[in-house]
Amino acid sequence: MNVLFDADVILDVLLDRDPYEAHAYKLLTLVEKGHVTGWLVSGTMNTLHFLMSKEVEPKWVKRHLLEVLDIFQIIPITSHIMEMAIKSSFKDYEDAVLNQAALEQKVDYIVTRNKTVFKDSKVPVYHPEEFLNILESLH
Repeated sequence: MNVLFDADVILDVLLDRDPYEAHAYKLLTLVEKGHVTGWLVSGTMNTLHFLMSKEVEPKWVKRHLLEVLDIFQIIPITSHIMEMAIKSSFKDYEDAVLNQAALEQKVDYIVTRNKTVFKDSKVPVYHPEEFLNILESLH
């Protein structure tokens, strides 16, 4: 099962953001154990670095970003993905890129806390808690 994660879910774990951290942590653990193949868009790494650097020491940021790279697959942002994102109906370019990358990579799901911006996505989009419930129902 291939799942593309939005930056907010990763940040919930790395920055220990209550009340979201618990569900996000469970999902990242599933990725780390290989039960789910986790994907990130390459630009997500920039977002993570930028936002984490505002709150924690650079050494901590680097160590945790390397851990993220160890467990996630990365979808490169190509010119085709950028062009299709610009032409899409999405209002936010970053969300449009994530959606287009999901389509290009043919992931099964997108997991984000901001589902409303993905209302036009052809890829099923779930909140972390919803997605955990789906996974539990499959077992």
